[in-house]
Amino acid sequence: MRRPYSRSRPLSQRALDDLRFRDTMERSSSFTATPGWGQVAIGRKVALTFLPSVLAAMILTAALYRLGLARLLPGVWALCYVAGILSGGAFSIPLLPAMGLCFLTSGAVALFVPALGNLLMAASFGGLHILFGLWIAKYHGG
Repeated sequence: MRRPYSRSRPLSQRALDDLRFRDTMERSSSFTATPGWGQVAIGRKVALTFLPSVLAAMILTAALYRLGLARLLPGVWALCYVAGILSGGAFSIPLLPAMGLCFLTSGAVALFVPALGNLLMAASFGGLHILFGLWIAKYHGG
């Protein structure tokens, strides 16, 4: 069987090739697929997908407060928030729907057990964001 290279390359040639490779890798590491202004446009688009949920929460807040049903607000806020998160992050990492399910559960329980509403709101908005934020930072580089 014939070997592809009958002679090894000189050490100086291998060293130059290695330096060229490293230089190429260093230059490519600063490349981003989406430029800064593209990120700004994406941010405005995500904000627009989140906006209807925020407006719904504002309208429901005013209506429920006026009717004397403010005890339902933590559940309503959690449910409106999860609707906004899931629509705004529809094409994000798969972990986001899991966080949404946790908020959905918390909001539903808060609606049916209003005495736990404030506690669930604090636990979900504080605790779930910390928990999922740490998870995303560890496994998704953010």
